[in-house]
Amino acid sequence: MRPRSYVGRHVAHGIGVVAMLALVIFLATGCDETDTLDPTPSLLATVPVDGSEVA
Repeated sequence: MRPRSYVGRHVAHGIGVVAMLALVIFLATGCDETDTLDPTPSLLATVPVDGSEVA
């Protein structure tokens, strides 16, 4: 007699396959995007704490 919480191997395998496919699709969607970054960072202003100096 099977326990009541028994899940067939085909069901568990199907759930695993679906989960892996969802993970692959989720991770693959960001791979083709190119992020353009500003090559020249700049510092516009600094605000020192009272009593300190900025080099």
